[in-house]
Amino acid sequence: MLFNSNVVKAIQVAGMLSVLACKPKERPKPPPPDPLAVQLVTPGAEPKRVLKYVVPKGTAIPFEIALDVTLTTGELGGAMPTFVFDLDLYVDDVLPDGRMVLRTTIADATARDRPEEKVEAKALASRVASIKGVTLNATLTPDGKLEGVKVDTAKLPEAAAQQAATLAQSFEHVAMPLPTVPVGVGAKWTTIRELTQNGMISSAINTVEITAIAGDKVSFKLDTQIHGPAQTVVQQNVPIEVTELSGTGGGSGTLDLVHFLMTGELDAKLHTDMTAQGQRSALDLEMKTTITSR
Repeated sequence: MLFNSNVVKAIQVAGMLSVLACKPKERPKPPPPDPLAVQLVTPGAEPKRVLKYVVPKGTAIPFEIALDVTLTTGELGGAMPTFVFDLDLYVDDVLPDGRMVLRTTIADATARDRPEEKVEAKALASRVASIKGVTLNATLTPDGKLEGVKVDTAKLPEAAAQQAATLAQSFEHVAMPLPTVPVGVGAKWTTIRELTQNGMISSAINTVEITAIAGDKVSFKLDTQIHGPAQTVVQQNVPIEVTELSGTGGGSGTLDLVHFLMTGELDAKLHTDMTAQGQRSALDLEMKTTITSR
């Protein structure tokens, strides 16, 4: 905001005073909570230090995200092929406050066969490849929050736009929110992340535990509890009532604080009951996200 002149300030103050003169004084509303605020459980053992991302401008990071999805409802569905995305991340700039401006391009997008799949990879290859070349933009804070993740889906077909949106959500897991106080091995903290999967909204409570620190590399374990409210989603113009939404997840990996890369495996299982057109059935979703360097 650039409206910092004395005239504008005077108008704002006058307006505020006129409102206060006409109605009883009210308590100011607290700011909305930070959805990725870190709640420290224990700081861990000595030696302790503040963990933060410090990725130099011009750094290039090639990495891969592989998604294994199994979706069943009643006797329908099953394992899908593995979706593999090769990404090229580049640090365009480092701002005075330490935030890093990131640009990530999907260099390749493919599907590969996996055991017990219900659809062959070649049947989905062209659909997956449709998001090749898409760019994701975001800003990374030193304490590991990805802000303003954006992907331009305006020119993509609907199916490809949904894939790009899912990938953008997976991209958020590449960074990990970090405490702003010194921590050591054994440190534990929690964060809450809002999720959207197949139109369903839920919250994931993530508990991170540091298992090792070696220079700029931090090893961790992750435990996740997922909960969601009763809600209605629309699939192919059909409203679906969603209840009993819950799940679990976890994983382990390593953070590289200088090269902005989290490698490892993250698993999630989600269950819900769905009612559409008078028919009720259970839906189970399993998803494994594997992040590796290239």
